Amino acid sequence: MRPFLIGGALIVATTWPSFALIHTGHLWAIVIGVVLFLALGHAMVYAPLPALYCEMFPTSVRYSGISIGYQMASILLASFTPALASAMVLWADGSLWMVTGFVIVTTLIAMAAIAFAPTAETAN
Repeated sequence: MRPFLIGGALIVATTWPSFALIHTGHLWAIVIGVVLFLALGHAMVYAPLPALYCEMFPTSVRYSGISIGYQMASILLASFTPALASAMVLWADGSLWMVTGFVIVTTLIAMAAIAFAPTAETAN
């Protein structure tokens, strides 16, 4: 759980600098922005997720619980995110402040959800 929370904090800290670098349109700035965002926070968030998901469900329903939860979140949230981000950029006249705010707010929500999620650590 700690790597997820540290990774979430790194995502919050690197979102604006990463998007600002990507928005410049210069190749090396884009590469640095993507690497900064993905290599720091994103990797630390995604690496512990399989183990964390396993701790959330008892063995008898683990496969179904993980699958249903993950796929429903993908359908309901992730599928609309690219269209929503595009709309935000249009509404903000090309500025990325709404998109960066969206990333930061959703990351903070995910961090709060994980911080309060029942796991094997909290069950004892």
